[in-house]
Amino acid sequence: MGIFQNNLLAGAGGQAGGAAAFYDHQIEQSVRISGADSSYLKLATGDTSGNRVYWTLSFWVKKCGVGETAPQQLQGMFAAGNSNLTNSSGNSGVVLGWNFYKDSLYLNSQEINMINQSTEKRRDSSAWMHLVLSANNGAGIAYLNGIQEVSFNYDGGANTAWNSQNMFIGTRNTTNTDYFLEGYMAELMMISHSSDAAVLTPSSFGETKNGVWIPKDISGLSNQDFYLKFENASDLGNDSSGNNRDWTATNMGADHQVLDSPTFGS
Repeated sequence: MGIFQNNLLAGAGGQAGGAAAFYDHQIEQSVRISGADSSYLKLATGDTSGNRVYWTLSFWVKKCGVGETAPQQLQGMFAAGNSNLTNSSGNSGVVLGWNFYKDSLYLNSQEINMINQSTEKRRDSSAWMHLVLSANNGAGIAYLNGIQEVSFNYDGGANTAWNSQNMFIGTRNTTNTDYFLEGYMAELMMISHSSDAAVLTPSSFGETKNGVWIPKDISGLSNQDFYLKFENASDLGNDSSGNNRDWTATNMGADHQVLDSPTFGS
């Protein structure tokens, strides 16, 4: 699937020189998320910008460790739900979530019901992966490194209630550190669309070069809902889309910005 390991392209000129020669678009940093810090980002409910019926979400992630046994069996990457993603019974209040479970990817919706789980194993903790989630009116497709992973339907009225949901990066339960991502995320963007026909595919965000799936420059894509580049160490939740949809970073200091990225290894 073209998973890139950062050390493969370091030539005689060193890591930076080899990477720069290979990539047309550079991602200069990522954000580090850890259960030990209880770190995550949140976009609060009430922001009704954009379209929550037809949308495409794209981001890069590198998971550190497999997590075959508790803790860290379940690691949240992106979720939308109630105020803290929990309900009175202690289960997840997630409307839609994208997670790692052990060494696989899975999507879930409402309570703890699993929608779809990938069968392929994701054990390489040195590899950056590109994930795209496209949704249209309650149905969607998840892609990994440009290849369709699963198709799914999400329940709980997410297609009509999406505007009222909080969004979270790096967790699926803000009160339990076992559900935090242990890893890095980079260049996260959501695009809103007017219709199903306008929903984007991975080719808008990446391309294959010499058998490797690599990032494209996405800064010029239209209908950006939010765009997180994590480029400001003192304001990691800053939105670069121009919509000022800034995220609140919790338990994240300047040291949570790191040079490790899909196009450069620290």
